[in-house]
Amino acid sequence: MIVGMQCTSKRRVHGPEFFHGQLPHKSLITRCKQKRNVAIIKSSKDTRYGLDSIVTHDGVKMPCWALTHLSAFKQKLSPDAYDQLDVIGIDEAQFFDDLYDFCSEAADHDGKKVIVAGLDGDYLRRSL
Repeated sequence: MIVGMQCTSKRRVHGPEFFHGQLPHKSLITRCKQKRNVAIIKSSKDTRYGLDSIVTHDGVKMPCWALTHLSAFKQKLSPDAYDQLDVIGIDEAQFFDDLYDFCSEAADHDGKKVIVAGLDGDYLRRSL
């Protein structure tokens, strides 16, 4: 569930989910997977492809941790495994109530790069 990757820049992507036929954050993760240690987290509410993976629109499957709360992530890993992580990818971010606190802690305190993808509204553009 930890994938080797190299990511060297920050990106902010706005747009529809089906942008260029693939989710941009998953494409970024796929392109960056050589020299950095990465963990991917998704909500346990997302059971579309099982609880142990996320899948891009073009069928690429990536292992992940399925959690109810992001705060449980550090407890799932050993302290050494967490310390070795360089990047944490979070999918379906709208389902996590503790998203802001987790990302702030991981990025500001622990020095992790955090890639977050989620919706901020429904199909009628109402805020979630």
